[in-house]
Amino acid sequence: MNSARIFASYGYNERDRWIEDRVFPLLESLGFQVLQGKDMHGDVLQDAIKQRIDQCDALVAFSTIRESVKNEQFNTHPWVRDELTYALGRQKPILEVREEGVNKIEGLAGNRQYIKLDPRDRLSCAVELVVALRKWGGVRLQLVPENDNLFAEIRQAIANEPAFAVQYRSRIDGVDSNWQHCRLERIKGGLYMYVFGIPSSGLIEIKGGVNGTVLFSSDWEAVDAIQITVT
Repeated sequence: MNSARIFASYGYNERDRWIEDRVFPLLESLGFQVLQGKDMHGDVLQDAIKQRIDQCDALVAFSTIRESVKNEQFNTHPWVRDELTYALGRQKPILEVREEGVNKIEGLAGNRQYIKLDPRDRLSCAVELVVALRKWGGVRLQLVPENDNLFAEIRQAIANEPAFAVQYRSRIDGVDSNWQHCRLERIKGGLYMYVFGIPSSGLIEIKGGVNGTVLFSSDWEAVDAIQITVT
């Protein structure tokens, strides 16, 4: 499937089953491939889940009330917190849906905006989620190495995950963003990546390498160019 991947972080219980039953099909109707860690759930964030998050282009976290601790200071799911924290550390695009009554998760960097969830009006939350995801404006770009040798090196480096990493940053109205990690994959002989939150008038710069050593990079290019040359 050649669509953007979203990792969905949520409570694996009957109370939050509506997320699987209603939200997942909604995200898929928007063209996203939805991944989650239900099959690997545990008290500690597993390496396999980290790898699955790394393989996604963005993360949507549902911070909902955990009934057994709803009156405590930390009253949501620890694995949602850990997955959210990990994705933030990897500079992934993040969208949090926070239920009314859930206390702010301490220790997370930045004052991120979030979508409010009223359990009595889930439809409004779903509508706001769709609007927010559309504002992300995901674009699939093809990277075009300047020569066959570089193309072969990149193909070999992709197999060296997690040491291999690709990052991009945007320039919108003259303001440069921070670097964000993204996923690079091979599709029918080409190299493709997804980027989010860059309008068609924006510019993008890309770099990639292994263990911090830059293997390739691009000049500033228009994000609507679709094909980006890397050297």
